Amino acid sequence: MINEKEIPRLNVRIGEFCIDMGWVSINKKKEKICGDYFHIVEEEDNHVLVLSDGLGSGVKANVLSTLTARMLSTMIAGKVP
Repeated sequence: MINEKEIPRLNVRIGEFCIDMGWVSINKKKEKICGDYFHIVEEEDNHVLVLSDGLGSGVKANVLSTLTARMLSTMIAGKVP
């Protein structure tokens, strides 16, 4: 059971809008690491949140989803076409 008080939270205010996020990663049985990943880039006037599914479980899925999320969030924040 997940204790709601232990869930990491992020509150972002952008102009008149406010975004409140919370997240939990749950590993599959016998896996030491989750295959899904998220990455947040916070800048003064720009916030990017990318969620990535590793299409599997375990270390290999985590590595692929981490690389994908970090690359995409960097490209979006840097306005790469």
